[in-house]
Amino acid sequence: MTPGSKPWQARYTEEAHRLNLRITTHALGVEGIDRAVRAGLDMIEHCGWVTADGTRIDPEIAARMAEAGTAVCPTTNTAWLPDPCFCPWDEREHLLGNLRAMLAAGVEIVAGTDAGIGMVPFPRYADVRHGRREGDRCGPHPVLGPEAHAAAERIRTLLVTRSGR
Repeated sequence: MTPGSKPWQARYTEEAHRLNLRITTHALGVEGIDRAVRAGLDMIEHCGWVTADGTRIDPEIAARMAEAGTAVCPTTNTAWLPDPCFCPWDEREHLLGNLRAMLAAGVEIVAGTDAGIGMVPFPRYADVRHGRREGDRCGPHPVLGPEAHAAAERIRTLLVTRSGR
């Protein structure tokens, strides 16, 4: 966390929205996810639903996410591959179950990954497809289709907005 920051005080949401900018945050824990939704953030990266003993989606929070239009980029990556799955906070089936539950609640899921971090080099970006399609058990989510377009729309930046592109 940035020294001196106070994540429970989302002071910039209204100003960003006034400037037609969107705000995203990284949130793994249920409390952080809840705070992000209450603060009116536009997207949550990871959205891991992490608890003290694994992960557990909160259906009430998921419903509020869907109602508010808060999108999720679960940052599926090499860690989501079936062999070996090395997600540090839960087992693969629980991660997929949480993803399915968010989709069932009507939460918009957008494409993205943590490509560039140590365990997820850029040449492995396509691994995001494996975690996402999972035999269509989570629904159709093409990486280079509508979901990728939704991700691009969700992450407009000040630079893009000011340049008019």
